[in-house]
Amino acid sequence: MYLVEVIPLLSLPKESPQVLSYFASKKIPRGSLVLVPFKKKETKGIVLESQEIEKVKGVIKKSAFSLKPVKKVIFEKNFFPDYFFDLAKWLSAFYLSPLTLSFKTIFPARVEKFPRYWQKKEKVDQKKKDELEKIFSGRIKIFQEIKEEITREKDDQSQFLIVCPETALAKEIFSSLKKDFSETTLLPSSDKQLAWLWQEIWQKKGKIVITQRKGLFLPFRNLKKIFLVEGESFFHKQERQRPFFDNREVAQKISQLTKAKLEIFYLTEDRYFQKRISQSQVEIIDLKKEKKLPEIFSSKVIDLLQKERNKKFLFYLNRKGYARYLLCRDCYQTINCPNCSVPLVYHKEKENSYLLCHHCLFKMEVPERCPNCSGYLIEERGIGDQKVFQALSKNLRGVIFDSQYLKSFNQEEEVIRAVLEKKFDFVVASELILKWFFSLERVFDYSIIVSADSLLSFPFFDTSERFFLQVQKLKFISQKILLQTFNPDLSIFSEIKEREEFFEREKERREKFSLPLPSFYRFRGGLVSKLVEIKLSHRSANFAGKEIFLLARKLREKGLKFLGPSSSFIFKEKGLFSYEIFVILRNEKEKRIIEEVTPTKNLLLKVF
Repeated sequence: MYLVEVIPLLSLPKESPQVLSYFASKKIPRGSLVLVPFKKKETKGIVLESQEIEKVKGVIKKSAFSLKPVKKVIFEKNFFPDYFFDLAKWLSAFYLSPLTLSFKTIFPARVEKFPRYWQKKEKVDQKKKDELEKIFSGRIKIFQEIKEEITREKDDQSQFLIVCPETALAKEIFSSLKKDFSETTLLPSSDKQLAWLWQEIWQKKGKIVITQRKGLFLPFRNLKKIFLVEGESFFHKQERQRPFFDNREVAQKISQLTKAKLEIFYLTEDRYFQKRISQSQVEIIDLKKEKKLPEIFSSKVIDLLQKERNKKFLFYLNRKGYARYLLCRDCYQTINCPNCSVPLVYHKEKENSYLLCHHCLFKMEVPERCPNCSGYLIEERGIGDQKVFQALSKNLRGVIFDSQYLKSFNQEEEVIRAVLEKKFDFVVASELILKWFFSLERVFDYSIIVSADSLLSFPFFDTSERFFLQVQKLKFISQKILLQTFNPDLSIFSEIKEREEFFEREKERREKFSLPLPSFYRFRGGLVSKLVEIKLSHRSANFAGKEIFLLARKLREKGLKFLGPSSSFIFKEKGLFSYEIFVILRNEKEKRIIEEVTPTKNLLLKVF
């Protein structure tokens, strides 16, 4: 009999055991995929170690639990490289996440199906790839150095990984490289295609893999080089799902473990990109100087719309809906979401009007009277993309390019195609359109940033950097930018015109307060520090407040430097009240302290 140590592919709390013990009648090799009982269910797991029970019989007798048998050996063969174990441990330690979650992140969700696909020896259907080549032109002019590098270093068994922040950019680069390198592949979405790609890479076949995120965790055994595209993009950071890892940091770690070279391509350094944006002008419009306070557009923009009827306009606004909120003029109260501490957003589509919370999706009809005082004087305040669209669509043809209307990648591609075919006079767009910047080179004559102040309103250390990168892409897709603001004296408006000036000043500001450097300097020296957001949420505001102050006292006793505690930017969200602490880490010792003093229950940890 053998004692088998297994890491279940689950997301267990950090305080729970991450490695579980089972028994088997024979020795199971390290790295095997097994099915094991867990509570009342069965789950997949990866074998860490097998040893004879006779050697640990004394320890087993003293344990407070009884061993259960391994139910099934799904795949009795190591089908991934040893560095995966080190990578999983690093993911867990670096991003303060459970070890089980790190293993679950690395391995495909349906990995147990892979052996069945391999035994059938079927060929992968190429239909989707052929359709893809029809959609994307492959005439991308930025990041041409990648093709040159691959041409120089490629051989029959060389494996290359190209990591992109966005699916659209990944598919465009794929179309470009596929013309010259037949072994180029996108990370497939189907289990069957992923299984075959996994096997080909494990067998050291030469491949050029282009991926957005998951391709980082393919079982490379002959990885020669990692190309990380658009290194300053914020979309390299996983924001919606734990662990909140960053492609750039994971790629750097894989580079160390596999001895592959890592090369980061920054969009703001690309020669072609720089040439194009240097030809675009930026004009700041001071809304305070307007004779009459504009509802949406300044007099300058209105004149342009009247005189330049044959020009193409992009109206850039990261605000969904018709108005930001409804305000009662009798009691001066807004109509708020019952689950979140935010006003409900007013949506107005033809004859359909409603109020919607963009955090919990609570929806209600527009009331005739104020819910607070029963007053009738309710008016809309603020600007949303629907208001901009409806103001323009009376005389012009246009479209809203926003995730509220475009639910899939194919819908986005259809609208982009229509824009290129000049079917619209104007586009009202959120940040979503910047994912397609490479296809829209100088398509628009004018880009109007409707409310620059709203883009700069989020109180976080990297807000200025986000704004700067958005403006750079807008300069690439338009010939002139008009930026509407009530605060024209902000330093960011002068800095956006010169890349070097902006990044140097931003670096100085962050070094002064020991904050993480701009992504442009992430691997280029300077002060190395991390920021950890500790967010505590609970249905009771009193309980959450008491717990966060107790945690702050523990951190203070340990000598850690932190900001807070304070209520979150959105204090109540989806029925939970939240408080935050931001810890500035200066070394690995301080990170271990955070692991010791922070329970996982009710807590969310993010590393920046």
